[in-house]
Amino acid sequence: MIKRKDYIAGCRLKEGMQEKLVLSPLPISTQEQPFDTVGNMKEKTNVYLDVGGGNTHVQIELLGLFTIIMFSIFLCVWLFITGMSGFQFNRDDFLLLAFILGIFLIGEMLFIYGIWQTHRDLKKSPFLRFNRQHREVAVPFGKKNSFITIPWESLYVWVETATVASDTMMASTSILMFTMANPDNEEEFWSGFQLGTGGHEANCVMLWECIRHFMEEGPEACPESNQQANLAEYIRSR
Repeated sequence: MIKRKDYIAGCRLKEGMQEKLVLSPLPISTQEQPFDTVGNMKEKTNVYLDVGGGNTHVQIELLGLFTIIMFSIFLCVWLFITGMSGFQFNRDDFLLLAFILGIFLIGEMLFIYGIWQTHRDLKKSPFLRFNRQHREVAVPFGKKNSFITIPWESLYVWVETATVASDTMMASTSILMFTMANPDNEEEFWSGFQLGTGGHEANCVMLWECIRHFMEEGPEACPESNQQANLAEYIRSR
């Protein structure tokens, strides 16, 4: 069984079908370039970097795609009916068009409601805040995701890769894990914060390098954060 004292930066730990690449403490450099593959970095200033939290970008893109598809279907049905009837509409033609338009509007309203709900919950989404000025990390491990502040050098970080094997294939997926020591048990950790980066170990390490570069070298050494993390930023970008 792997114990907390085994988590030494630079080590690889194996347990069953899981493998962990330990990156901190103390924070170490890797050979990967700093790069945020899926937009986990939400805000970067000269003082702090926010990582994690919600994102409405994908839902807005899906809404646009759904609108185009439904409008195209409605237009095709309209042209078909007008062509068949020679622009002489009867009651059934109008009812059919009204039915299709109603489905389109209901679908649009459901998508818009989903985006509004995501936008409303965005502020509640947990995230990590790395403060390079105080060399501290605010982690959402308190009650109702309230923040607990710990020293940067005390943060435990590792890439956790799990392998799933079946009769026909074997697949691996990786996540970046952030946690802290349990003050009540010297062998355990206290809660944890996971970030998905596309499923590959290298992606996790590149995100780690973004964070490490920010904390150790400054904001200019870290790539720019995702500028479409919420609805207002997305609208401004368009």
